[in-house]
Amino acid sequence: MSPSSVCHFCRHEFPVEPNGRRSLPRVTSDCRPAARTGALVVCPFCCLTQTVVAEDWRSAADQAYRDYAIYEAAGGAEQKVPSDSGLQGRSKVIVERLAERRILAESGRLLDFGCGNGGFLRAFAERFAGWRMDGAETDQRHLAELKIIPRFERLHGVIDIGSLPGGYDAVSLVHVLEHIEDPAKALAALRAKANPGGLLFIEVPAWRSNPFALMIADHASHFTPATLQMVVNASGWTAAEAHEDWVPKELSLVAKHGGEDAVAVTSLEYAAESEALQSAVHWLAGAMAEAQAISSGSANFGLFGSAIAATWLYQGMADRIRFFVDEDPQRAGRTHLGLPILAPDQVPADADVFVGVSPTISGVLLERLQSGPGRYHAVGGHRASSVAAVC
Repeated sequence: MSPSSVCHFCRHEFPVEPNGRRSLPRVTSDCRPAARTGALVVCPFCCLTQTVVAEDWRSAADQAYRDYAIYEAAGGAEQKVPSDSGLQGRSKVIVERLAERRILAESGRLLDFGCGNGGFLRAFAERFAGWRMDGAETDQRHLAELKIIPRFERLHGVIDIGSLPGGYDAVSLVHVLEHIEDPAKALAALRAKANPGGLLFIEVPAWRSNPFALMIADHASHFTPATLQMVVNASGWTAAEAHEDWVPKELSLVAKHGGEDAVAVTSLEYAAESEALQSAVHWLAGAMAEAQAISSGSANFGLFGSAIAATWLYQGMADRIRFFVDEDPQRAGRTHLGLPILAPDQVPADADVFVGVSPTISGVLLERLQSGPGRYHAVGGHRASSVAAVC
C-alpha cells in the first residue's frame, strides 16, 4: 500500500508516491543548495499544489530558517525587479501598486507578518506617511534595522499568532504564506487581529510562470491565483483581487475583512492541476539537461542570475561554472556560492551564459542582453542572436 499524506489546507488524506518528484535538486528560499526532501503533489480534493509536509521536510525547513541569510548576495538589500520606471526594489513596486488602487486610508496601523529585515515596511513607510507599523518575526536579529524605519513601533516575536495584539487596519504577508503549514488557519488567526473593513495583502511566488519556485525546499504550498483565493476565502477573509503582473513571476492578492465568514469555493479539476505540475517538473528537468550540455562544451561558462534559478542549476554542473551574471547593481561585484557575480557588460566575449528563466520573460530578457558581450542561451535552445523567434 502506498504511504499517505494529509493536505495541510483541506486536511483530507490521500496516497502519495514515496519518492514522487524528488529526483531534482532543491534550493532554500535564501538561495542555498538544499536536501531533496518533500515530494511535490496535488491534493485530489482541493487541488492545492504542495510539498508533502512530513518530518523530513520540517527538519530541513527548520535548518534553513536557523541559517537564514536574507538577500545575502545583495548585502541584505531586497532584489530589484523590472518596473515602468526601470529596476526598482520589489516592495517599492508593490506599494506603488497598492497606492494606485486607493484602497488604503490616509492613516492606520499595519502589521507586516514575517517582516524580515523590513523591506516591505520601509517601502510602505515612505509611501504612506500617516500609517504606524508593527512587524512580526520568529527572532530579533533584524531589530536594529527595523527601529530606524519611520513610525515603526514594535517587533513581535511569533510563537502564537493568538498572542499578538489586535486593532490592525491592514495585514501583509510578503513571501510568507507559502512557508506556513495550514495556511488558512494562520490567515484566520490574523483576521482576528484586524479591524472590520481591514485589508489583507499577500505576495507569493507564481510557479506557473516560474517553475523554479517549485524547487524551493522550505515552501509548503505552491499557489496559483485560484488556489490562493480559495485558501484566503476559507480563512474568513474575502479575496478581492489577484494579479500576476504587479511583479514578474509573482502573485499579488488583496483581500478584505468583511465581518462575515467567507466560503472556500474551487472549480479546479485534479487532472488538469496534476498535469500542469508534471509539465512544470518536466520543463525543469529539460532546463537542467540543456544547461549541462552547454556547460560541457564551453571553456568559460556562467549562469544568469544569482538567486533561486541560478542556485538550483548550479547543483547540476557546479564544477564547470566560472561566474554568475546579474543585472541588479546591488549584486554585481559580490560573490555567490564562492563565485564572482558579474554585471552584463563584464561578461567575457568568449563566454557562454545560460539564462535559466521561464519562457514568459526569456524573450524580453535576451533582447536586452544581446547588445553586450558573451553568448547567451535560454531554455529551449534559443540564443540572443535569434531572439526574434521567442518574443
